[in-house]
Amino acid sequence: MNAGSDPTGLTLQGAGRYWRLALLSFIGWSLLAAIPTTSAYLGTGAEGLPVWWAMFKRIGIYYYLWGLLTPFIYRLTDTLPYRGRGLLLTIPVHLLVLTVLSFALGLVSHQQAWHEWLIGARAAGYHSMSAFTYSLIVLCCLSVKFYRLALLRQREASDAQVLAAQLDSKLNLARVDSLRMQMNPHFLFNALNSIAALIDADRRDRAYEALEQLGDLLRRALRLSQTSEVALEDELQFSEAYLSLEQVRFGERLQVDWQVEKGANACLVPAFVLQPLIENAIKHAVSASTGRITVTVRTRLTGGNLELMVTDNGGTGTGSPENKGEGLGIGNLRERLRLRYGGEAQVQCGPTGSGFAATVKLPRHLLATVPAS
Repeated sequence: MNAGSDPTGLTLQGAGRYWRLALLSFIGWSLLAAIPTTSAYLGTGAEGLPVWWAMFKRIGIYYYLWGLLTPFIYRLTDTLPYRGRGLLLTIPVHLLVLTVLSFALGLVSHQQAWHEWLIGARAAGYHSMSAFTYSLIVLCCLSVKFYRLALLRQREASDAQVLAAQLDSKLNLARVDSLRMQMNPHFLFNALNSIAALIDADRRDRAYEALEQLGDLLRRALRLSQTSEVALEDELQFSEAYLSLEQVRFGERLQVDWQVEKGANACLVPAFVLQPLIENAIKHAVSASTGRITVTVRTRLTGGNLELMVTDNGGTGTGSPENKGEGLGIGNLRERLRLRYGGEAQVQCGPTGSGFAATVKLPRHLLATVPAS
């Protein structure tokens, strides 16, 4: 049963909570009534439980009536203002309600001696007790009210934090997508520049071949750009197509060595994560050298992490940040990984004994198996 199917709007769970609250309220008011009953019993010097019980029934009616009126007092307390000029209205209203309820309860609980209790010898003590009881109820109602307000503000603050985190995450993803889109024209420019170099060298057959490979490469790039993460196998296939295009331009000057750990192929990686590393090697090692350069693409799992490395043997210091700078590609990649993964992913670049190495390390929790299509 749910609230939508119950015409009274009262679910079984809500009814159970209501009756538990009613039982606790009954026990509380009974204990409160037992205090003045016991005091009066001891004051009379009478003995025996029947005497105490007879006194409790007479006094208990008064307190149970207050218990029945508590929801009304709570609603009134919850409605009235308690700040600023609102107190000028709140205090008189409470005094008026107290006076009315005190006389009404006196008429009900002391029917035969109402004159003595309401305006006679016992009136001062009776109305003082009514004022004390009413004030106690109001204080309890205020405590509940402000507790509810505190919970509401805490929930609103928590919701605001969640919303801020979601907006921050969306902003970061938008910036990541923007950075990735910046890389596409950068990559396209490099590819077209390679084809233009073939045409300038009057190597038209090679240029036509490169154009065909570029078309295939652009189709792959379009497919990869539809998602933020791709299988490492797809990323490697795209990188292989790109390097094949560059081999048309450089011929035997560019050699590629693939060292791929098979267990890593199904890992998810950010789209185009290898592209800037390979472009850096092409620009700073192959293009800057007249000899044969070997570009090595290595993937491996180390300690549960995925490591992607692109190295070249273009000579000590080739492409080092001190000499050449990281350039748009690697700087772009570093920012993408920072926005998406914080400090959990790393990009490390630096010269080796015989060339230059660029490494991307992805944390273990980024690893996932791509479902079979």
